[in-house]
Amino acid sequence: MPCLAPSEFLTPALTVTIGTAAETFIEADYLRSVKRTSFFPLSTVDFADFSHGFGNTALYIAFLKASNPALSVSKLISISGAGDLKIPDIMTHDPGRRTEFYEIKPNSIDGRAAGARKVSLIGAALASNGMPHIAGIQYSPKKKVRFFKGAPLGHSIEIFFSFERTAPGLILYEFCVEGDISGLALDVLLAIVAAAVVTFFIKFVLAAAAAGGILVLA
Repeated sequence: MPCLAPSEFLTPALTVTIGTAAETFIEADYLRSVKRTSFFPLSTVDFADFSHGFGNTALYIAFLKASNPALSVSKLISISGAGDLKIPDIMTHDPGRRTEFYEIKPNSIDGRAAGARKVSLIGAALASNGMPHIAGIQYSPKKKVRFFKGAPLGHSIEIFFSFERTAPGLILYEFCVEGDISGLALDVLLAIVAAAVVTFFIKFVLAAAAAGGILVLA
């Protein structure tokens, strides 16, 4: 069975929910990779688009101002008032080490196209406003996290959450199944994968909440 994006086996509502949880998982891995534990405003170095809504626009603008003190008030007003403002999923401002951003998308035809387009738009907007952040290349995950191993209906299978950076600034994720799937009807297999994925991310989100926000992976 090929690896799948959430939209290929989940309802639209669950696709959005799992997508948000997947981004949070990858953001936690990013923090671990840079050896830090929090995003802006608790950190002035790293930003994450964790709210994915209007409220995060103000947070993003505040991060840009904190990272670029020379940015004028008029420029900030112009940026915040732009209807086409695009917020990256992850951004770091750490001069001398890394000043870059990343976008996270599912590994589907639509996800890849949307990710490439957004990375391009973010880069252009930052450059046109004199900011140094570029599409990131220093965070280069290529990970395969097993979160299910069992024998549903007598078929021994494993399910993995995989994510990797495939281009500057673009991180793609998907879910993969390995093992004995011969003889399993496709709808049954997809139901098993869906149940395992939802259960895994419910546990992850609950653990993150218990930890007070972002859960840094061990």
